Amino acid sequence: MNLDEYLEAIEKCPDEFITIKDKLENESKLHRLTFDLGIYDNFTILMKTDYYKIIRYFEGSNYTLEGIKQNGNYHMFAYNPGTVELRIFNSFCDGYATIPLRDDELVDTEKQRHFQKQKKDFNISILLNPYQNQEIKNVSWQKAITFVIKDIAEYAKREKSSLCFPKSIVWNDENNCSKIIYYYPD
Repeated sequence: MNLDEYLEAIEKCPDEFITIKDKLENESKLHRLTFDLGIYDNFTILMKTDYYKIIRYFEGSNYTLEGIKQNGNYHMFAYNPGTVELRIFNSFCDGYATIPLRDDELVDTEKQRHFQKQKKDFNISILLNPYQNQEIKNVSWQKAITFVIKDIAEYAKREKSSLCFPKSIVWNDENNCSKIIYYYPD
């Protein structure tokens, strides 16, 4: 799936919870955006762009600066309609990329190859969280995160900046790294 297809999929995906069963047939509820498209708390966007240019973009658009941390290497913004907070790091953050989760994945695995590619190709990490006190009415936090994802993707396309959604691996196929969304402008 390419970036435009992913953006269309998150826009069309119903804002609803579904019941899933694990291997032991235990039932639990999960949002459809999480199950089908990997949208959940700590959704990460990696970018190759100028840090201060993207900070200026957020300062001049639908976001409010809430703090600057680590000597200016980490900015926090609130999405003005509500629900979503953003943390923008002036670095590639290992913990937010596609990382091997088990010791047996540390050797030459597909996840390890994606991690190395992401580390080489991207210099900015953006973390999206649903922690704002002000919420968007009648919209789940998962759907609210998609509004910010679309906004950042449109910025990347307009500015010809590469980006990656390393956590876009879907929950029903969590080892399929081909589901990771990469965008490299022409």
